[in-house]
Amino acid sequence: MFSDFDFKLLDDPSFKEDSVREELVFPILKWLGYSASGEDKIVRSKALTHPYVYIGSKKHPISIIPDYLLSTSGGETWILDAKAPDQNILKGKNPEQAFSYAIHPDIRAKYYALCNGRQFVAFHISKVEPVICIDIDGSPTHLDSLRKLLAPKYLKHPDLANYQPDYGVHMLKAGWDMAIEHYWYGIGIGEISKISDDMYTTSIDKQFFNNWYCVSLDFGPQQLEQLLGLTSEHQRTKILNSLGLRPFSATFDESPIAIGLHASFSEKKYSSENGSEDFIPLQVHSFFRTTDANPSPEQ
Repeated sequence: MFSDFDFKLLDDPSFKEDSVREELVFPILKWLGYSASGEDKIVRSKALTHPYVYIGSKKHPISIIPDYLLSTSGGETWILDAKAPDQNILKGKNPEQAFSYAIHPDIRAKYYALCNGRQFVAFHISKVEPVICIDIDGSPTHLDSLRKLLAPKYLKHPDLANYQPDYGVHMLKAGWDMAIEHYWYGIGIGEISKISDDMYTTSIDKQFFNNWYCVSLDFGPQQLEQLLGLTSEHQRTKILNSLGLRPFSATFDESPIAIGLHASFSEKKYSSENGSEDFIPLQVHSFFRTTDANPSPEQ
């Protein structure tokens, strides 16, 4: 996002709050999915009818109007105030004033955030310490944690923040050859679900290039037999019985050991029930023991 931005500008005394707002903060908000119109909106400099709040019996004046009030179609709101690079946004008057604004009856925001160009910090109104504090350096890891906290998608469906991104969708968008064959070894299967008489599915978490992904694995009756052949007779019987009864899912009590698989991407794309996430599964062609001879290299 900031590949063309020279962060040395933050040390220039002439680079002040307005520059932070336009050069760094606004691009972040656009990237998160907010715009001046539409369901997930940016409201600039919203003034309060009564610029004070009562904390106990004491009237507490609010002397700032944060730069942005962010609202989603689900009704969630949060505020963001840009500060100059030399300003402290972790403690003191800046976060205190932002808190007072966030809890105002006209606002009632759950989160309030500040950015000085060097850091982006967000607080929850019910927590003492920041819920996130990242360096604004364009790091994908840092920005991903910010996205999972304050992007409209995650504010409306916070449970999605704990999901790993889908492997198939990620590889498709990254331009991978979707005809590539996969040979993986040492895979652990925890649970199987029956979709139909001809299809079963499971999922695993797998790490690639220091990032974790959720991999959906679809397979048929033949591959199920191969998989169960790697377990004990007791486990096999239990799994088959469970798959024959509602909710048609079974959990391995004994982890199958040394499992390998050969798979390729499905030609179909699926969406979650609430439509919030797409996924492209791998179609498993075979399961085998890692120690079984297999001439194909791991990919």
